[in-house]
Amino acid sequence: MLAKISLMPKKHLRKNLLDKRNKLGSGDKMKADWSLFEALKTTPQIEVAEKIVAFFPHKSEPNIEPFLEWVVSNKKELYLPRVNEVGLDLVRVLFFSDLEQGSYGIMEPKKEFEATDLNEFDIILVPGLGFSPNGNRLGFGGGFYDRLLKQVKGYKIDVGYEFQVLDEIPVEPHDVALNMIITDSGSYIV
Repeated sequence: MLAKISLMPKKHLRKNLLDKRNKLGSGDKMKADWSLFEALKTTPQIEVAEKIVAFFPHKSEPNIEPFLEWVVSNKKELYLPRVNEVGLDLVRVLFFSDLEQGSYGIMEPKKEFEATDLNEFDIILVPGLGFSPNGNRLGFGGGFYDRLLKQVKGYKIDVGYEFQVLDEIPVEPHDVALNMIITDSGSYIV
């Protein structure tokens, strides 16, 4: 069921959604994260994908670490973002020991690993604070993923909890819509 949150300024919407995500109890979060892992690995587009861009979970974001391990163990290519001066680089990850705490406290590939020059992937998983069934997403406001999504090609999937799916998300000209939303309760194809 979609959350009934009226269109409000993005700043207020971000705060409300982040507060709700931060208040998710540890037991409920673990259950939702496991459901999300099961949903991700059984999504047909992901099952056949060879090159997957994902994100390393930070703070109260869905813990998709088991999925990241599944990607690598199933011989798929995993690419994670690393913050640079103007946006995000994508770096292929073979081992999780190749990660370090980077910008904003987020785990990212170590600087010694070269960014890929690929710009086409099978799947691009994107975090966010809120999502709408028509593919719009609400991020933290830095525009990192919007800039990345304009540079790369692939099937773009929002990943989050069901309560993050809203009737509507305020949209600006620079926002990039996605193809699908996967939550702990199901998926929405745009």
